Amino acid sequence: MRQETNNMTIEDNICATLVCNGREIARVSSTGYKSLEAVMRHVLNVAGAFVGMARLTVRNTTRGWQQVKMLASASRRASRPTLVPPLQVDGQYMIPWAS
Repeated sequence: MRQETNNMTIEDNICATLVCNGREIARVSSTGYKSLEAVMRHVLNVAGAFVGMARLTVRNTTRGWQQVKMLASASRRASRPTLVPPLQVDGQYMIPWAS
């Protein structure tokens, strides 16, 4: 008999862990999720920005299933760019790069 791995109700106890580069960056254990996508969104919000391959393990302890997904991310924390006006030197425009 095949069991559907992503069936869940809001009463189910869900445990999820996100591991990136061998380091745990988020762990969530709660109820109230309607779907696997809702769990993924919450875990990614808890984790914040990360770079690399990550393994997301989601366990439904109420129904007894576990699902593993691999995620790739190249996101970095957003920084405000510093706007620098272009310079004109000898009739040519130069755009300085701010860091």
